[in-house]
Amino acid sequence: MSIIFHYKISYNYAIEFRHPSWATEGPWEMLKHCNIAAVMTDSPAKENLQFLSDIIITTANHSFIRFHGRNTKGHYWYNYLYSEQELRPWVNKVKQIKEQTKTLRIYFNNHYGGKAVVNAMQFKEMNEISLSLEERKVLERAQERISAK
Repeated sequence: MSIIFHYKISYNYAIEFRHPSWATEGPWEMLKHCNIAAVMTDSPAKENLQFLSDIIITTANHSFIRFHGRNTKGHYWYNYLYSEQELRPWVNKVKQIKEQTKTLRIYFNNHYGGKAVVNAMQFKEMNEISLSLEERKVLERAQERISAK
């Protein structure tokens, strides 16, 4: 953290906590003071990171949501295709976060199977953002790739 204070570089920093012991007021206040985003995540329940999904925490003028996937078989969480039902609760959260922050970045963990591409495009539409013609083509190719497996 001292490097950030010293240089005052104008990057948008974000920190993703991976243990529930961080879910206290102290870290959130420190991040607010430094304008560092606390990454909100969607992760497999067994990884004990639900505290990052259950809250809306904006600690900076920018926010970051990371969809890890919910795969509990093996060690690749991100080899996962979210259903619309699983993504639906995040639509309302996104609306709330957008009211509290200037910039919101949403990231679906990538996987060679293309599932992140499909979910990112679906989620974009779920948030009432139209896909461009190019994006529609990418979505169709990704869906074909997934269906072929």
